[in-house]
Amino acid sequence: MLSMFDYWVVVEGHAKNGGSTSWCNNLNLPVNSTDGTCTFLESLMDESPKLFYLSAKRYWQSKDEQVNMAMSVVRDITAKCFLWQVDVDEHWELKDLKEAEHRLSLSGYSQAEFQFNHYVGMDRVAVGDWGSGFVTRLFKWQGEKFASHEPSILEGHSKTYPIKGIKFDHYSYYFPKDVLFKSKYYK
Repeated sequence: MLSMFDYWVVVEGHAKNGGSTSWCNNLNLPVNSTDGTCTFLESLMDESPKLFYLSAKRYWQSKDEQVNMAMSVVRDITAKCFLWQVDVDEHWELKDLKEAEHRLSLSGYSQAEFQFNHYVGMDRVAVGDWGSGFVTRLFKWQGEKFASHEPSILEGHSKTYPIKGIKFDHYSYYFPKDVLFKSKYYK
């Protein structure tokens, strides 16, 4: 997916249960990923000037702090852009990204929300309020900070455009190790 965006800003590491995710359980986890993620991102950064990888080598105070660190990097790159908030367990198609930006630019709204295929196992997709809801992922960004990571809200943005017909694939509960982790982390 790196080629699908002008730039990627990845802020890696464990965030404490503060701010908009204060409802999460506080787990005694390593500060940074231990599965090779850091090494992989460092090698990608060496290959691509489009990738900005930040690792604080300390616990982030909250996911809000983490996403706002990414905003400080974006501010160094540009004053305004389409900003996508994409989680590591999401998959998007390039044609959908372009179509969503086009629709948002014509809409008069400052942010867009999407439904997703919420995979909870091989060929199993959750439906209903939890599995079929909308999440905000696209913003017309002009230097704002995030007021909240969960839900994703930029300061001063209030009108959200529900983009229908474009869904992304979300694998947050697909892999058994992720299900085990989230069963401990989320209350």
